[in-house]
Amino acid sequence: AQQSYDLVLMDLRMPEMDGFDATLEIRRNEHDNGRKPVPIVALTADVVEGVVERCHEIGMDGFLSKPVS
Repeated sequence: AQQSYDLVLMDLRMPEMDGFDATLEIRRNEHDNGRKPVPIVALTADVVEGVVERCHEIGMDGFLSKPVS
């Protein structure tokens, strides 16, 4: 059984698969299975030029920089 979520907070730096690849995999799975896209928001301390744009290009819905206050 697959679990559904209302929102995903996606870290961009993870050991096995980064947040960009994980988002692409989630979006591919949603498309292949005819599922409604879950909102994905990037959450990272890695705020360098181009990161926000890339997040939106691959299908993320928002961006939060750490620390969140």
